[in-house]
Parts: sequence; structure tokens; C-alpha cells
Amino acid sequence: MPTTINALPYELLAAILEEATKLNLREIPRYTYGLSQAPEPMRRGVRMQRVVRGPVGPDELRWNATDAIRRVHRTWHDWACRYALSTLYLSRWRGSERWLESRILTNLHAEPSGTAVYQDPYSSLRKTVGLFRHGASSALASCVRRIWLDGYYGAETTALMFELLLQLPSLEYLTLPWMALRHGTAEQWSRLLSTTTTTTTTHLSSLEFLAVNLKASQIEPVNQQTIIPPLNSLAVDFRRLTRLKIIGDTNHLGLTDEDLVHISRTATNLHEIHITSSTSSSSSGLSIDGVMALVHASRESLRVLDAVSYATSPSHCPPSAPTYSNPPPPPPPPPPRLVPIGPEKSKSAPPPSAHLPPPPPPGKTSFPARAT
Repeated sequence: MPTTINALPYELLAAILEEATKLNLREIPRYTYGLSQAPEPMRRGVRMQRVVRGPVGPDELRWNATDAIRRVHRTWHDWACRYALSTLYLSRWRGSERWLESRILTNLHAEPSGTAVYQDPYSSLRKTVGLFRHGASSALASCVRRIWLDGYYGAETTALMFELLLQLPSLEYLTLPWMALRHGTAEQWSRLLSTTTTTTTTHLSSLEFLAVNLKASQIEPVNQQTIIPPLNSLAVDFRRLTRLKIIGDTNHLGLTDEDLVHISRTATNLHEIHITSSTSSSSSGLSIDGVMALVHASRESLRVLDAVSYATSPSHCPPSAPTYSNPPPPPPPPPPRLVPIGPEKSKSAPPPSAHLPPPPPPGKTSFPARAT
């Protein structure tokens, strides 16, 4: 009989630690608090208020809830890291801050200086890359199984994303911006999708592309960057993927049918295809032709197909398109004729027609005729 909790089977110990973590989630702060919008420098008589800044992210909540568990035992530490780092969400920082010249937060009557506080919008991505870059953090990097990257559309941030992704050996589910297909190199995508077993290569089974509309200020620097399509390389292999999803619309360099055709050359083991994207400008467009290329490539393994909003093509037009015409309905089948056939003709039976076969001779068994 186990004398300590660490002597219990690992499955039972993990269940106990998970219940303790759920109790901790009820007690830790779930919101961050800050100050209201600072007034303009020349505006007088406006006071700042303490307000709820926003909810804490789920990955940060899990990390805070397992803080005490990580300090108890090595086994507990490893379990807490896998629980807290199994799913990561990294997004570009949006917002603005200003200095308040007061040492006491309870005294909000002091006027702000008006000096804007600059914060690197990509600090979370840079810090995460720096955390997993060291060899001592390889155990932490192996805990990540799913990651969501949002708001990184430039070539520099795309390079940071791939540097991060190639350090996660246990990654299975990935969601990233569609611009990763525009700025990522063939070598980066080849290592990300590689089927060989190494310590620096991830093994993806689910890949999602998130497309959004960019502002004019975001499109201008993107246009100045050189774009080399990685899908033209034969080294990019999607054979290991079992799930592919394309979400949202964009007004700049969106995915096209040509991209899906390139993916379908090697994506032959897809179990699920989800495409909820349509054409919102002339620079992007997905039609049923590209969807059917993926379906045809994975016709033996495909189980789920969800393509509810794609652009039309000349060869596949929906009923609302002006070039579509409904074919004439087929003629209805003739009504069945039931004619009794037996050894003796009934008095009430109608006379046989010329096209009906003669009755069988006496002494032989007859069967009722089937409906024709």
C-alpha cells in the first residue's frame, strides 16, 4: 500500500493534481486591473478611475494556478508544466499607456504627464522565443502541444514564428496567420512539416490558417518585402497532416486555388477539411475547384468536409449565378401493371393482350408476375 502521495500510480496522482488546480482556478484573480483612459494634456478637471482592464488569458490562468504545485516535487513540477504549457496563445499587443505622476495608486487626482509609454507589440513572441531558445528550456518546449499565433503579418515576425515553432518537438496543432505562406521559406516549411524524427523538427497533424483584413498602414510595409512562394518547392510535404482549416477573409495576398492545388499534391491523408473563406477582393479567391483538388487527393481518408463559403468558378456555379441553368427533370416512370397469370383463366380476368406472354401449360407451377 502506498505510504506517500508520490507512491500512487501516476494516473491517480495526475487526477488529484488536476482537481487541486481546478480549485486554485476559483481563487486566483481572473481579471487584470488598471486605470481609465488618461485625459488630454491640456484638459483640466478630469479624474482617472480604476477599472477592470481585461480578463486573464487561459494559458496564464493555468500557469498561475499551478504555481504552488510546481514548488513541491519534481514529479509535480513536470505535470504542472505539461498542464500549463499544453496550449499557448500569442498575440500582438494592442493598446496604449501613459505615465501617471503619482506614487500612490489610491490618489488618482494627480494629472498625467501625457508622456506615452512605448511597448513592443511583439514582446510576447520575442520573450517566448528567448525562453525556448536555451537548451535548459528544452523540457518546457516539449510540453507545448498546441499554439495559436495571431497578429504577426510581416517578414520579421514570420521568421520569429518559425524559430519558435521549430523548437517545439511535441507540437501537434498549429494556428497561424496566412501570411506565413507568403513570407515563410521552403526550408522553414519543410522542417516544420518534416516526417523525419529529430529533436528540432515538429510533427504537425492539424494546421489552420487565419486570414483577416489588413489596414492600409499594414499593407504598405508588406508590399515592400520580397515574397517567394514556398509551395512551389517539392520539399514542402503535407503528407503528415490529417486536418486542414482555412478561416476568414483578407484583402491582401489571400490564399487561392493555386495554393490549394500545390497543397493537394502531397496532402493525401487528410481526415478533415474546413474552409470558411471566400473571396473579398481580387487578390484572393478560393473556389470549389481548389476544394475539390484537396478532396480528390484525400478521397480515401477524408471523413469531414466543411466548405460553406467559397467563391464561385465558371465550371461550378451555384443556382444563384446567372450562368446556371437547371436541367429538365427526367420523365416520370410508367405506372406498374399487375397481370395475374395462372393455369386457369379467371372469368373476370381481362383478355390477354398481344404483347403478353401466353399462360404456362397445365401441370406446371406458375408464379405471380412482378411489377414492371
